[in-house]
Amino acid sequence: MCVHDRAREFRIAGLDRLHQLAVMGGVQESQGLEIMKFIYGQTPRRITEVKLFKQRFNLAMIVRDLYLCGERRMKISGAIALVTGANRGLGLRFVEALVEFGAAKIYATARNIDTLMSLVERYPDLIIPLSLDVTQQVQVDAAADAATDVTLLLNNAGALDQRGLMEAADLSGFEQEMAVNVFGLARMCQAFAPIITANGGGAITNMLSVVSLTNFPPFGTYAATKAAAMSLTECLRFETRDKSIEVFGIYAGLIDTDMTDNIVGDKASAREIARNTMLGMEASDINFDADDRAKTVRPGLRNDPEGFTKEYWVRAAEFRVNHPLS
Repeated sequence: MCVHDRAREFRIAGLDRLHQLAVMGGVQESQGLEIMKFIYGQTPRRITEVKLFKQRFNLAMIVRDLYLCGERRMKISGAIALVTGANRGLGLRFVEALVEFGAAKIYATARNIDTLMSLVERYPDLIIPLSLDVTQQVQVDAAADAATDVTLLLNNAGALDQRGLMEAADLSGFEQEMAVNVFGLARMCQAFAPIITANGGGAITNMLSVVSLTNFPPFGTYAATKAAAMSLTECLRFETRDKSIEVFGIYAGLIDTDMTDNIVGDKASAREIARNTMLGMEASDINFDADDRAKTVRPGLRNDPEGFTKEYWVRAAEFRVNHPLS
């Protein structure tokens, strides 16, 4: 039997039979790697990772895990998506990108449903507006009851206070950031992960930030919430590893939206971030750097963490001079 036929047999026979065949020696090591290549569409980066995994796991487990990942590979075309904070800024651009990439239906959500009507007018056959405040469990539950066919959850809703911990007169801004960026995201994941699995699988995509990776003091409390959101994303990835769900973390620097309209400096286009996110999901890049800033931060922290932190602190001091607290 040729490699491609064997891979198709695995898909048809199911996971248990796949694992049994591998354990019994039905797959030779060299053939197993070929099957992995077939499942992943000849993606070299994935094969490199598999060779590293081989140092710790036997072939049976590698093939099993690759089977799961291969089946989860996200396609935007035909997906039924839900986007939080879809009425403006990046959320609006996410909706437009989903339309461009062929989503079959999009639940666009916002705290005020009236702000979604322009989207409904533009895409009457695709958009279903929902009123949703992610800080309110009753509204999250209502959204889950209304959107039972979702296969892609895009957690975009966010809050930004633009202050450090000691700069803040009290913790009210931090509490709001936590309520939206952490607990809101967690509520949505808990509500929709079972739905996505029940619908045959799909993806959960969390909009994170470069400040998830390292704290930017002028956005100190916001950065803390985004670091927490990144940690939850990693937790969710483990907990859904056998639930037919891919979990994506999207990283970017400053984005040109209403949230940052008071900030002078280099900002990425929201449209660019949204389109890049679609491409990252379809490439199964689970930790996706969506702009140039994110692509700079990660290697900077890896190659020279002390030097990078010093540079970041200089940038932070300059930022506060140019953007004093009111």
